Amino acid sequence: KSEAVVEAQNEALCRAALEAARLERSDESLRSNELQQIVRQRGWPKRFRPLLWLKFSGAQSRMNGKQGYYSMLIKRKCPLECGPRQEIERDLSRTLPGMRGPQGEEDFFSTPPGQAALRNVLIAYATHNPTVGYCQSMNFLAALLLLQLQDEEAAFWVLASIVEDKLDQYYHRSLSGLRIDQAVLEEYVKEELPRVHAQLQCHGFDLSFVSTNWLLCLFINSLPWDCVFHVVDILLYDGSEVLLRASLAVLHLMAPRILAARSQEELFEVLKPKGPLTLDGRGAPIDHMRLIEATFTKVAPLKDMAARR
Repeated sequence: KSEAVVEAQNEALCRAALEAARLERSDESLRSNELQQIVRQRGWPKRFRPLLWLKFSGAQSRMNGKQGYYSMLIKRKCPLECGPRQEIERDLSRTLPGMRGPQGEEDFFSTPPGQAALRNVLIAYATHNPTVGYCQSMNFLAALLLLQLQDEEAAFWVLASIVEDKLDQYYHRSLSGLRIDQAVLEEYVKEELPRVHAQLQCHGFDLSFVSTNWLLCLFINSLPWDCVFHVVDILLYDGSEVLLRASLAVLHLMAPRILAARSQEELFEVLKPKGPLTLDGRGAPIDHMRLIEATFTKVAPLKDMAARR
């Protein structure tokens, strides 16, 4: 089949899912093998991504019956001297420098409109869920959601779904959910990529040096945007397993450079560069489709994941 035919078929299936959602069918009844194949192999069509993120994240269900709730949170406003507000204000200007806004605005999150939208979403969430409040890295999630959804309230509800459901306990003060998944990832690396694991151990390179950022920020600072959007598509549809599978896929693709490193410093250059990860060290980014292929074909099914957690 030609690329255009496949894309048209995928769009038709997504359109049908959204029509069923409009008729208020449950999230689970909307899921199908065909949709799972689309989201895993190609990601959602761009034109349907915002609506499908809302639906399959559970955010749409959270919004139902809570009209005006987000506006109420914004009006309450966290005082400037409160802890979360201070942390949020510090992180606003550090969020995605140089990123264009929804309408092509230069360095959007350094502009007053960009910072206002990001501030609103993060302070609203800290007010909504004081147990979590604000955790560094949530600014990147909120920025990603604002760029894709182009709506503060929608971004707020998808953020709530990620923090409270899809990645439960990742963003709590103890980071307990993150720590568990980092330990599980370490086990899988040892089993599936023993040479990579041995190389990291040999040079005293703790996988948490990079996995903290990969998992908390959904690879936003590490992979090209088309990779990030596709990973988030799968996360919101399938759940958090994709973050561990994608981490293993990255290590699989980076294995030649990892194994060639001669010191911990060189491993930092390979796995924690200033920009996105590169396959050759000369600026060639990880290809979107190579990453997804590795995620679902090169990486074996994750055995006993629930038990390991």
